[in-house]
This record gives sequence, structure tokens and C-alpha cells, in this order.
Amino acid sequence: MLVTGGAGYIGSVMVREMLAKGYEVVCLDRLFFGVDSVKDLLGEPGFKLVKDDIRWFDPKILSEVDAVVDLAALSNDPSGELNPAKTYDINYLGRVRVARLSREYGVERYVFASTCSVYGFQPGILREDSPLNPLTTYAKSAVLAEKDILPMASKDFTVTVLRFATAYGLSYRMRFDLVVNGMTLALYKYGKIRVMRDGTQWRPVVHVRDIARAVMMVLEAEPEKVNGQVFNVGSNEQNYQIYQLARLIGDAI
Repeated sequence: MLVTGGAGYIGSVMVREMLAKGYEVVCLDRLFFGVDSVKDLLGEPGFKLVKDDIRWFDPKILSEVDAVVDLAALSNDPSGELNPAKTYDINYLGRVRVARLSREYGVERYVFASTCSVYGFQPGILREDSPLNPLTTYAKSAVLAEKDILPMASKDFTVTVLRFATAYGLSYRMRFDLVVNGMTLALYKYGKIRVMRDGTQWRPVVHVRDIARAVMMVLEAEPEKVNGQVFNVGSNEQNYQIYQLARLIGDAI
């Protein structure tokens, strides 16, 4: 299996989940944040690290790959707005390139890591067939990529889109720009959690290890059950208002 962004927040958990299940893993990553998140895996049987970019990596590495999990992206709204053109280049065009090359090189399965941000702000519980309302460059790039990648699905190329809720939890490449992680860090460092606006805004969350499990379920499912499909990865029980999250974290810690 090949995991783009495999040294990142989700990817570093994902590759270990795959290795634990006995799969051979190629980790393709630019290593913007260094190699520490996968350093202990170097030299391990079944693990290979390729330092490269999804926009120009040599596609020959796909020739012996059965499945691709495409995680590589500028991964939040603020970073996406720093340079919108670069965000489209990586999060949209770069990932479409990965999907297209995967199909050309005979990869059997491709999983696209999308985001709940594609729904924007809408009332009620949202389903996979709910209207899309992307509000940021990050979200708009994901929508464009989904629309170009899903039609690539065929009987020989299983394509699945997973729209992740906001991730939280411990990773080998930690992020503290995510709501639960950020609140936890703030409480540790400052003894208080600052709630933005009135705290009534809703946020769906999902543990990073549950994301890894969801991807593995898709990869191991019968192709006809997941091919050409979109799945939200989260749960109604983990939809919270911001002030609820702050209270839960405060009470727990």
C-alpha cells in the first residue's frame, strides 16, 4: 500500500495500523515537519519512506502498489488561505494526479481523504447526499478533487471518498490547530480554555485512530460495496457545540 502524507498527523497513525495488519507500506511525504514521526519505522520490514511531492513524484513507485490512500494536503483553512493558488495546486491538482496515475499503473484501490468542511455551515444532521457548501479554499479544493476523482471508478479501479470529521487524539506527528487538541493544550499551558464567539457553533469530531480504522475497513471491503461511494467518517454522538467540548475537556482534565 502507498500512503501519501504518510508522515503526517493521520498518516503516521495510518501506516502503523497497516504494518500491524501485515501490509507492506510505502510512505510518500515531503517531510515538511521532519522525519521524527516515522523515524522508528525506518529499516522495519515492509516499510519504505519516499521523500517526494505528489505533484511530481516518479509514478514508477506505483507499479507494485495494490492500494493508495491519498492523505497529502495542506490540511486546514488558515494554511489554505495563505496561498490559495498553491492550495489548489496541491490539494486539487496534485491529488487528481495521484488518482489518475494510480489508475494508469494498475493500482486496484484508491481512497481519497476528503473533509466534512465540504458541507460548510448548514442546519441539521448532514448525510453524504446533503448539498455541498464549501466556504474556504481548503474545502473548495476538496470538492473539486472529489468531482474529478469519483468518475475514475471502474470495475478495475475501486475509488472511495471519505469525508472526515475534525480529527483529535494522540499522533506521532501532533497537531494542536485542531479543536480538541488545541483546547487540551491551552488548558495544560494556561489553565483555561478560551471559547471563540458564543460557543454555540457545532463541530463534528472523530478520533484519529477511528479514521485509520475506517480507511482499513474500506480497503478490506468487497469492492462493489465501496466503489464510487462517499462516506462520512464520524458519528452523531460526537457532534458537539464548542462550549460543550470545552466543558468536557475541562471536567476530564
